[in-house]
Formats: sequence, C-alpha cells, structure tokens
Amino acid sequence: MPAELRFRLLGPLELAVSTDSAETDWAAIGSTKRRTLLAVLLVRAGETVRVDQLVHELWGRRPPESAVTQVHQNIMWLRRTMGDEQGLVLVTDGHGYRLDVTEDQLDVGKFEDLTRRGLAALHDGDPESAAGLLRRGLALWRGNPLSDVPATELVAAAAAALTERWQDAWETAIDAELACGRHETVVAELTQQVEVHPLRERPWRQLMTALHRTGRQAEALATFQRVRQTWVTELGAEPSAELRRLHQQILSPAERIVPRQLPVAPGFVGRAAELSQLGGGATATVVVGGAGVGKSALALHWGALAADRFPDGQLYADLRGFDRRPPLAPSEVLARFLQALGVPVPDGEDERAAVYRTTLADREMLVVLDNARDPDHVRPLLPGPSPAEVLITSRDDMRGLVATHGVHRVALRPLRPADAAELLSGVLGPADGEFAELAALCDHLPLALRIAAANLSARPQQTVGDLVSALRGGDVLAELSVAGDPTVGLRAALDLSCACLPRQVLASLTQQEITAPSPGLDQLVALHLVVPEGPGRYTVPPLVRAYANTVTGLDF
Repeated sequence: MPAELRFRLLGPLELAVSTDSAETDWAAIGSTKRRTLLAVLLVRAGETVRVDQLVHELWGRRPPESAVTQVHQNIMWLRRTMGDEQGLVLVTDGHGYRLDVTEDQLDVGKFEDLTRRGLAALHDGDPESAAGLLRRGLALWRGNPLSDVPATELVAAAAAALTERWQDAWETAIDAELACGRHETVVAELTQQVEVHPLRERPWRQLMTALHRTGRQAEALATFQRVRQTWVTELGAEPSAELRRLHQQILSPAERIVPRQLPVAPGFVGRAAELSQLGGGATATVVVGGAGVGKSALALHWGALAADRFPDGQLYADLRGFDRRPPLAPSEVLARFLQALGVPVPDGEDERAAVYRTTLADREMLVVLDNARDPDHVRPLLPGPSPAEVLITSRDDMRGLVATHGVHRVALRPLRPADAAELLSGVLGPADGEFAELAALCDHLPLALRIAAANLSARPQQTVGDLVSALRGGDVLAELSVAGDPTVGLRAALDLSCACLPRQVLASLTQQEITAPSPGLDQLVALHLVVPEGPGRYTVPPLVRAYANTVTGLDF
C-alpha cells in the first residue's frame, strides 16, 4: 500500500508516514545532514535541486571528496524512510532531485490556505470568520520554522520568509479581532509583540487602537510616546503620518469609533413588500417567522441597503436563541457592543445597559439582534430615546415585546413562487421546467431551496427532475441536508424550533390541519410551526409535517 507522507516545517522539522495498515507518529530526522537535505528539498518542493547545490548546502565551500556519494546515500535513506523506494515522490531528475508533494502534505501549505481564506473573509466584511481562519492557521506553528535545521543559505532564506508570513498573518488576525470588538482580549498579545518587534509599525497602531477602545486613553497616549522615543533613538525618524493621525484622534474628544459589524447576507431575492416595512420610523422592528424562512437574510440585506442612513455605524450580534450553542447572554452582548464603541465596560448587566443607552443616546446607528430566543433575550439590549434603530429577528412571535415596548412586527412567510425560482436560478443557472415543482416541494423556504440548489450543483449527474422524484417519494429531510455538515439542514433547523415541545404537541404536527382548541396550539403558533387559515383552523406545512412524522417515531 503506498505510503501517505506529511511534513511539518513550522517548528522543528518532522515527518509522518502512514498507510492503511499502520501509522507512525510524527518523527524527527536524527542526522543533521539528512535533516538539512530534507529541509532543502522541502523548501524547494516541486523544483529540481541539482546535486552540486545540495553539496553546497550541506558542506559549504569545502565539501569532502565523498560529498556526492554521501548525497546519493542520504537520498536512498530518505526514500526508505518515506516508503518511497521506487523514487516516485523523491524523484531523480537529470543531475538533481525533486520532491513532489502537495499543499495538503505540508503544514506550510495548510497555513497558507487558511491565511488566504482568512484574508478573503476579512475583505468580504466577515471579520468573525476571518479571525477564526487566521487563528487556525497560526495554531499550526510550533515555534520558529525549521528551528532544528542548520541555517544554510536556502534554509535561512525560507525560514525568514515564513517568519514574515507568520507576522503578517498574526497582524491581520488582530485586525479581524479588533473589527469584531474584542479589543480587551488582544492587548496582552500586542504588548508582547511590540516588545519583540519594536520597529514594526502595525502592532503599535493596533495596540494604541485597542487601548483607546477599551477606555484606556492615557495608556494609548503613553504608547505613542514609547514608539516615538524608540524610533527617534533607533531610526533617527519620527513616527509615520498614520501613527501621528491616530495619536491626534485619541487626543480629540470628538473622535468616535464607527463600527461596521454587519456580516455579509446570503443570496437574497424578492421580499419587496417586507423591505418596505423596515425602517419606516419605528425605533425597533422585529422580523418573525419559522425556521429557514430567511429572517436573517432580510435583516442583513436591508442593513446593507440602508447603510447611509446610519453614519455612526452598525452593531450586530447573533444571540444564538435557536442554536446548538448556548444563547449569548445580554450582559455579554452589551460588553461586546461597548468595546466596539470604544467605551469602558463596567461590571454588571444593569450598569452596562445604562452606559449602552447613554452612549447611543445621540448616535444614528443600526443595531441588529439576530436569532433572539424570546422578549427577555433582547429587552436589556434596547436603547432608550435615541436616533438609533434596532432590528431583531426571531422564530418566536415576540408578542410580549410588542406589548411592553411597542415594537413593530414584520411576519415573514415563504417566498413567492417566482422569487423561489429566481433563488434556484442564481445557483443553478437558467430556469428549468421543473424549478416550480422543486420550489413547491421545498415549501418555498429559502433554506430548503439553497440546500437543494447546493446539492444539485455538487452532483452534476443528478438532474432537477431526479431531485424532484426523490423529494416526492423518499426521505425529504435526508434529501434536504448537507453531507458532512449535520448542522446545516432542514432537520437541524427544525430540531431547534421543536426542542421545547412536549411529545403530544409534537405529534399533533403530523396532521395536515389542527383546529382549536388543541393542546399546545398557542405555542405552535408562536413558533410559526403552523399557518393560520381561518378562525380556529391551522395548516401544518408539508416539511414540518414530514419532520414530525420522522421524529415522533423515535424513542424520546
């Protein structure tokens, strides 16, 4: 069985060889010469390195007479160690050798991939994903690159380049963390970095920004004096214009931080009537609807369209009210919002809420509270009298919030058939004759439609008609799921809506229609699991009915 090879360069050089029958742990290369030889081939992976170049790397200007022979012998040893006796990976190429490995076989490759994806996410306005991707890439580092390999010309140059890439990725991760409002959490890291790299400007700017946004203005100003003294002493130069501008902004009491926290909305179509109901003068609006109906997409799309109305910025929080993760407590959300606004965060929820209301009292801002569990989840997050507007989304009907705060409510229903077909076309191309039936089988729900379209685009052998037949006669919930990602799918979404339902109430959803009075009917209405059709009459959407039929057959 061919061996699978993996290499780690981000720290001491290590090799792992695995097959279907056995797997070794990561192992170091004991001999210094062999370690250097492998390192040179790895930093030039995919390129032919001449034997005379290898000799120069291993022995410098005074190689022994047996140098070429020793190179060949060490190549043979490396091939045996890697299970590559035939030289299919470590290839003889003319008067040299070439190591053919893919990006996935190198920790460097994985680091570069995560860094690229993190930069793209940050560029697309998604700092939360960017921070996560960049931190995952940085976690691959186990120390200085190739730290146990002698610093030959090629090795030293490669290690220096890798170290610079680590620094750039780390600084970009800090930018993403700051964009997420996590100013306090990065201060210690930044303080350490400016001590290690006092002549790099970006960490100094980031440290001043983080300190200022956590209310530590005096420390931020003192930091500028430190960097100025360091640069005058070491470089004979004043800080850059950008650093001086930041210093002036911190000195100015009128300076305001303008957060832009809205994430990118998923593919959006239609909803003209609902969009017209948002931002009509109400200080708070709640968009309510069932699982997968597109509440978050509507809120984020409107927020992007209305960005010019909110010159003081946008705050965003996924409250995780219906989520596999624990709900985000109002106190934690308030802390994040205050950090994003550059305001000191007091202890205690009531104190934070008071500072939050004071801060927003004269700011034209949009606050998006996504995925709220119930009215109590958002009450502490509502500003007082203010030009700020709040947009809430929830599966709960939020009638209590309407009663206590006069919040305007917009109920979201499934897409119109034409809009559902447009959503499918956006992924699959020109309209297919069976789009209408596919949309109907998905109950015209954006989540179900996006999953169906994603599955079809990943299965070129499957036609729209094939999927329509599978949905008509098979396991609907299985078809509307994403392979390898159990958290994305209609069943996963409905699990969260129905988790609090008693078994008897859940069983009632197996019917096509429910009439009042019926146990738990008010709860089903509040969670948008049934659709009112007339006085005392409610229909159960087909996908909800399919879900109920599936789960009520399980042993709870």
